[in-house]
Amino acid sequence: MVVLFIFLGYLEIAEDAFKRGDYLTALGYYSEYIKNYPSDFRGYLGRSGVYLQIGKYDSAYLDLKKVLELNPRCGEAYINRSVYYSYKGKYDSALADLNKAKEILPDKYEVYLHLGTVYESMGKLSLSLSNFQKALSLNPFSSEACFNIARINYKMRRYGSAVKYFKKGISLEPGYVSAYLMYGKSLYYCRKFKKAIEVFTKYLSKNKTYEVYYYRGKCYLNLGKVKKALCDFEEAIRMNLMYGDAYSYRGLAYAYAGDLRKALSDARMAVKLSSSRINRINLCYINYLSGGNMDELIKEYIPGDTFAIEMLKGWLEMKKNKRTERLRKCLKFVEREKEMFSEKIFWDILKDIKRNDKSLYKEYKRRLK
Repeated sequence: MVVLFIFLGYLEIAEDAFKRGDYLTALGYYSEYIKNYPSDFRGYLGRSGVYLQIGKYDSAYLDLKKVLELNPRCGEAYINRSVYYSYKGKYDSALADLNKAKEILPDKYEVYLHLGTVYESMGKLSLSLSNFQKALSLNPFSSEACFNIARINYKMRRYGSAVKYFKKGISLEPGYVSAYLMYGKSLYYCRKFKKAIEVFTKYLSKNKTYEVYYYRGKCYLNLGKVKKALCDFEEAIRMNLMYGDAYSYRGLAYAYAGDLRKALSDARMAVKLSSSRINRINLCYINYLSGGNMDELIKEYIPGDTFAIEMLKGWLEMKKNKRTERLRKCLKFVEREKEMFSEKIFWDILKDIKRNDKSLYKEYKRRLK
């Protein structure tokens, strides 16, 4: 009985080490347990989990094969083997194992977490989302389920839902630093700039990255805090000299500060580094502020971009003669172009619409929800 207790203690020590992330210790004790209890599937199951964590997938597969020989109804083994199949890109096999696990363990939320991950890898985001939601319904305190739901909603451009679940996930696990970046970006795309600044600032207190400075700078710029925006864009560029988007927005900030020479220099540099859609639109607008002809600039920088062209022309018409017919016609583009209204130029257009035509503004806001 003493010997039996000692070796059962090995299993407990191994499980405790695994939970703490001490995989070397866990591996040693699981292996020792297997030597003494080769017919107990638990040793192989535990060791397979260690092998998966340290990237020894083939060794994990061999252990899982042994588990299922000893206990064909071990749901956890099917879950672990699905991780092996996913790593190998065999998603159909992974799904088959997870559906088997679901038959055995219908109320185990981890099964649905893994199903969500596999469906995401297959590009089936709706199925991924529904499985993550099922996991959360089974375990309302799963921060992992919350963050996954938030992340899938972000990928699907459902930023309001992403905000909701990032907020809930962080309340459950406030130390999960990497969630703050996507939470802040979700708030940004919901045009909740003040709250986004709070989140980005909290992130920067733990992990300084050029992307966070860039997004916080854009929030400051949209709120009219040009000096703070410039400081953030300059920090983003200092951290990454090849970050074209930061040059583009530093250029726009210079333009709003009245320094068109620096604005043009930055905007041109941005397009050289990254000829993205918004960078070309920003350069077009800065060139217009510098005295360029809008029709000629459109042909040079954004030909074929119907939405941007019509919005810019409609904005100028509204500024000149208060006419909003062109901007009213642009409503048909709004739902597929929601993200653009978080960008400075289109945010300003939205504010000008509010001042000039409140009924049109209400329609824009309705379609931006």
